[in-house]
Amino acid sequence: MRVPPYLPFLDGPPDFAPKLSPISEERWLLPDTEAAGWIEEKREIMVRLRAETFAAMRGSEAARCEASRMIFAHLKQDNAFRVPTELEDAAAHLSDDLCIIQQSEDGEWCLTAASLCAPTYWH
Repeated sequence: MRVPPYLPFLDGPPDFAPKLSPISEERWLLPDTEAAGWIEEKREIMVRLRAETFAAMRGSEAARCEASRMIFAHLKQDNAFRVPTELEDAAAHLSDDLCIIQQSEDGEWCLTAASLCAPTYWH
């Protein structure tokens, strides 16, 4: 198994606010080097513990659908694993968790939806 390209958590819990910046589409979803060893377990967790692994605020539906369409277009595959929402469906095809962060009317960034099975230092 190859090591993931980003390991920001190795030095312990981060003490910073997330910094948002655009990522080019070519670098948005890197080849998934961990999928083979993790996807089946992740899918089982997503189904068995859905209340603990998925949440979405009202009004995030459009962003969840857009993210899912972009992910499946990038993966160039159909969504064969069926779960209740588009975001969960996309997350079921990646080893990474998926979190949707949207800017509110007052300019603040807010986590509005997430499929989060392997949180690292989240609370």
